[in-house]
Amino acid sequence: MSALQHAYEADRFPRGWALDGPGPHKSFGPSDGPVFVRRTLSDTDLQRLRHRLGSPGAPWGCRATRISALRDTCRVWIDSGSPIRGEAVARVHAVTGYDAGFIDLHLRHLFQTLSGDPLATLTGAPDHPFPPRSLITIASANIPGAWLPPVVAHLIAGGLCLVKCSSSEPVLPGLFHDSLQQHAPDLADRLAVASWNGGDRRIEAALLSATGSVAVYGDDATATAIRRLAPQATPFLEFGHRLSAAWIGAEAFGRHSPAELANRLARDLAVFDGQGCLSPQLILLEDPSGDRTPALVEQLAEALTRLDTEHPLRPLSAAEAASVHDYRASIAMRALSANPPQLRMSPGGARWTIVVDPHAPLVPTCLNRTAILRPIHQPDEAITLLEGAGRSLGIVATEGLGEGDATRLREVAVRGVCSLGDAQFPTDPFQHDGVDLSVLFG
Repeated sequence: MSALQHAYEADRFPRGWALDGPGPHKSFGPSDGPVFVRRTLSDTDLQRLRHRLGSPGAPWGCRATRISALRDTCRVWIDSGSPIRGEAVARVHAVTGYDAGFIDLHLRHLFQTLSGDPLATLTGAPDHPFPPRSLITIASANIPGAWLPPVVAHLIAGGLCLVKCSSSEPVLPGLFHDSLQQHAPDLADRLAVASWNGGDRRIEAALLSATGSVAVYGDDATATAIRRLAPQATPFLEFGHRLSAAWIGAEAFGRHSPAELANRLARDLAVFDGQGCLSPQLILLEDPSGDRTPALVEQLAEALTRLDTEHPLRPLSAAEAASVHDYRASIAMRALSANPPQLRMSPGGARWTIVVDPHAPLVPTCLNRTAILRPIHQPDEAITLLEGAGRSLGIVATEGLGEGDATRLREVAVRGVCSLGDAQFPTDPFQHDGVDLSVLFG
């Protein structure tokens, strides 16, 4: 047995808050990969968790002390050759299939921003006179560590946290707790990680009735089910389904070559294979004359092919592959329609897909490095289309917008605007999906 696989099998959940003792175990993981062994919640565990959530006790230390402890922990994730980041990359890759290079890039960026400038302005400020009580965070698997910002914000504010890890990505929550235990043990005592079958009403109703607040990551059905179980007065943060986009303005082509724009767009599409809420589902391209689109498509095909060599698409399930092929077939069937869409696709399989469709709506796609380009004649078309997404609109990655259009867009895209190529790498983790987490700090 390899050392890495031994480490998988040595893990035991729940962690934190001195939860221990014998209990039933379950194993889960990819059928052809390492098996993850996790102790499910016993009745004793459930009673302890519920009691601690309802009586979180006084915060540990002052805010400056907590921030210092957090930064010490983040540093070990950021350092070149970090053993714990290396272990996380290998293990998250094993269970999700995501490219290891992208996972490593994502984790370094995540922990750099969590310990960066936003915290510097908070170190000298006084503690909140009424620190938060307890937070349950329901983590999802599509983006590793997406659940960290509200957890870190809550810990810094002095609260107590319980993370319910996803059965599809059980790695990172436990490793984060391990790093706190080693480098900031007093802060680790304010965090627990547990695993149970999602939708277990007995467990979830018991814990939700005791906690001070809830943060849910996942699809809309998950969020709705959790909200129904939580008491009506419980503060509830829902990080559910979003539709993000990209907008390449007319000025972009005067500043950048088609190859540069394509490389940046390909990165937004390829990191985590389009699975997250920050991945653009539609690319709006200001091209009134129609002469810019062909060059961009050609360069984007080259960029996606190159990225698939350097950072391969994860293995797709049969259902995912079928969805991509069905989508391609639906586009091909429109070939005889007026103003038909154009289709480019990777040879030899569902590695990437490019569609140019002048009528494409902003709707969920088949993901997995699918680029849907919609040429537009004027900025008003983009604003109208993005406004139509309403509360579902995620972030918008942009390049080459005029000042007036950029201002109008910020009024519409309340969850954020970023530069093309940076969609997967937010700069301020505490401005999180349109939620200002810094309110926890007072």
